[in-house]
Amino acid sequence: MTRSDPGRVSVLACSLALMVSVERDEERQVRDIHLHAGGQGFWVARMAARLGADVTLVSTLGGEPGVALEALVRAEGLALRAVESASPNAVWISDDEEGEVATVAELPSPSLARHEADGLFNALLAAGLESEVTVLTGSPPGVLSAERYKGLAHDLHALDGRVLADLSGDQLAAALDGGLDAVKVAHDEMIAADLAASETARSLLSGARKMRERGADWVLVSREEKPLLADLGGRRVEVQTPAFHPVNHRGAGDSMTGATAAGMAADLPPEEILRLAVAAGALNVTRHGLGSGDSEAIRRLAARVDVSDWPSR
Repeated sequence: MTRSDPGRVSVLACSLALMVSVERDEERQVRDIHLHAGGQGFWVARMAARLGADVTLVSTLGGEPGVALEALVRAEGLALRAVESASPNAVWISDDEEGEVATVAELPSPSLARHEADGLFNALLAAGLESEVTVLTGSPPGVLSAERYKGLAHDLHALDGRVLADLSGDQLAAALDGGLDAVKVAHDEMIAADLAASETARSLLSGARKMRERGADWVLVSREEKPLLADLGGRRVEVQTPAFHPVNHRGAGDSMTGATAAGMAADLPPEEILRLAVAAGALNVTRHGLGSGDSEAIRRLAARVDVSDWPSR
């Protein structure tokens, strides 16, 4: 049964970044300069909030980029639990000329000292105590160890929380060992992790079954423009939606994860969660902003998304 309130979601953001985009016209004249928060965790959190969830972002903040990021995150209507870092947050400055993006300068995400990682761990557990769903998003190499993800998944479950992960590689493997209620994984990441032999639906669903056996209740497999595949506790389904002309391919997976979190927090039925996730991902590619989208448009499209058992024939 759907909850009477939209539910609460907490999101781990290990790579919160300040993004500066210089937009130019055909004659290389500066047309506008955009300042945004960015990173996987932020994009997931923003989509969940756009769909009505009460969202808390858990991250580290440091240096001048951290000061700017705090204001930008709160301006998006997100609550923030910040752990102070001795190093500045990541910064990415890009030059966008008529849709062609080039990196001008980049400051990578800093490695976390042990006490900073401990603080982030504790802040997420505290937020998880107050949330229906906690989302684990990925960490750049050297920022947070894979073993931390196992501990987070395990301890959040010990607190009776529901855990959704959008991870890859060693971090995904560790989180599975800790136990997950749901995981969203891209098809190429499954192949890279030797969980699937090929990108055929049969192979990917076989890999999803392996992931369930390792510790995930639900497995959602995104496949770019192809229909989403999912294993919901042993029920295998295919989820289709109309394909749109892409403006920006990046961020569709993060939108799917954010929508999944919002649906889980609201206690929507599984099929409704999948429809919402696929609609959010499909509409995201029509926009420049990652993890963004009009909630009403997403819900209208979700009503037209088809969920069928696999194989459907």
